[in-house]
This record gives sequence, structure tokens and C-alpha cells, in this order.
Amino acid sequence: MADASPKTGTARSACDLIAIHCSDYRHTNGIYTMDRAVKERFGQQASYDAIVKPGGPFAFVHGSEHHRVAIMDDLTDLVTLHGFRSVMLVPHMSCGKYGLWKKFASKDAEHQQLLKDIAASSDIIRKTVPGIRVFGAIAEMSPTTLLRLEDVFDSL
Repeated sequence: MADASPKTGTARSACDLIAIHCSDYRHTNGIYTMDRAVKERFGQQASYDAIVKPGGPFAFVHGSEHHRVAIMDDLTDLVTLHGFRSVMLVPHMSCGKYGLWKKFASKDAEHQQLLKDIAASSDIIRKTVPGIRVFGAIAEMSPTTLLRLEDVFDSL
């Protein structure tokens, strides 16, 4: 279903959600990919856009001002262009971007940080885009591919 974009007047395509995840190649390599993970959660016909940056949601809470503005600009542009009403934030364990920022004492400490960052990112997004629903999932990776997503957050 397409309607007119309020800003441009051009046709706007409907999109179910946007996934914000790390640029790590393992999200799209192998049998289990972000595409499969999204379809398992939102249905086989689910369509989504992706904002792919090193660290994914990391930029919202730990990135430089430039990166925070850039990711929010991308997000608001895609809301206008594709009309989605849901966002899925997907940081992953053992992310190099987080590793450059902080060394974790344990896997549990890293997991807790990712949970905090999903919640903080959700707050930032929901203040900028009222009424948007935010989901959070933490990705676990093998050395070569995405293994699974652990659903950990829903803003409703």
C-alpha cells in the first residue's frame, strides 16, 4: 500500500519496520540472517529497511554527536519515506565497536550493558518519533554467522 509522502508529495511505500544493527557481515552471512530473524518475528511477508552502522544502536548512546545526528536523520527520513511504525534494535555480543569503547569483566556485564543501551536508545527514538514501537533483541554470533536473537525488549 502506497500513499503520498507529506514532505515530498511522491509515492511512499509502506514498510513494516526498520532494523538497526551492526555492519558486522555475520548478520547477513549463513543460513540464519537478519532477514530470516525479522520474518520469524513479524511474519513471512514482513518488509523492513535497515540502518547498518558499526555497533548499530551503539551510536544512539555512545556515539559522537555527528553519529547520533546521522543515525537519527536516517531514522526520521525513513519514517517519512516508508511509513514504518516499529523499530528493532539489534546490538550483538562481542561487538568490536563496544570492545573499542569498554572492556567488559564478563559476558553478563556485556549483556547488561546491551540491555541498558537498548532501553536508552528506545527512549531517544520514542521522544523523536512519538507513537513508534521499539523492539530490542541481542544477537549472538559464531565466528562466521548470526546464531540467534534473544528478544529482550518491547516498548509497549
